[in-house]
Amino acid sequence: MSKTYIKFEQITASKFPVRGNFTFSNEAYVVLKSGKPRPEAGECKTDLYILARQVKTNKKKEFKISIKKENY
Repeated sequence: MSKTYIKFEQITASKFPVRGNFTFSNEAYVVLKSGKPRPEAGECKTDLYILARQVKTNKKKEFKISIKKENY
């Protein structure tokens, strides 16, 4: 894994701190959990997992972000 890829992963994760806010599809969310999944075996396809609560309805929603490099 290249240093550039790791840095990009870290920058992306820093945008979603726990208790932070973001908007998706014109809906406001509060981050409940955020981080890189760590499966017991193998490499996870998801680079960043976010569990968030929609402000308006209090419903929880999972977001899974996968970062792809152009040369892969």
